Amino acid sequence: MTNEGASRIDRVSVRSGRVRRAIPLKTNPHDLAISPGGNRAWVTLDGTDDIAIVNLLRKRVRRYLSTGKSPHDVLFAPGGRRVWVTDWRGSVHAFSRKGELLTSINRGVALHHLVFTRDGRQAWVTDGGGDQVLIISTRSLRVVAAKSIKGSPHHVALTPNGRRVVVADHDRGNCGRVRCCHSSASEDDTGRPSTPRGLGRTVIRSKVLADQRIVAVASERE
Repeated sequence: MTNEGASRIDRVSVRSGRVRRAIPLKTNPHDLAISPGGNRAWVTLDGTDDIAIVNLLRKRVRRYLSTGKSPHDVLFAPGGRRVWVTDWRGSVHAFSRKGELLTSINRGVALHHLVFTRDGRQAWVTDGGGDQVLIISTRSLRVVAAKSIKGSPHHVALTPNGRRVVVADHDRGNCGRVRCCHSSASEDDTGRPSTPRGLGRTVIRSKVLADQRIVAVASERE
């Protein structure tokens, strides 16, 4: 896990909850993605333009990679051959697993979180500054649709059956639900986004549980 205050990533025992290993970084780590093989981690560094690529077997930083912008969220695409990074300046960057920049997609204002569909054909990216969710084809690396979301879309989660995407609204304390499909982003069965209200706090993260009926929400007090 990332330890932003201590500028390091920690390996924590699930049983004891104790830190087993700490790998120092040059500044505040924010998000972390581990390769499918478990031997490498990509870490975005808050307040910088850099990403740290960490060798988890040798327990040291392999290299620092500059995006030229402010990286925020990072995630390995299905199959582990590409790594996607969002930034606060409205771009999504696709890298090879070796760190080669494949493309940068500049279609947002302040991009935050991303999730891939189960078949890996689409990436859904929240744009809190643009009040929208971008849907990107992982094959063409182009935006194929944009879903307008009132408020400030923050985190996004895919239901286990892959049919719905749940979007957390950072400003209003709501969660919106939209249907997930391959060619475009359509609204829910009702013809409008489903937005349960009354959470009363600022929603920062959502997670759909295995039974697909419950959304676990992390929030902070206003």
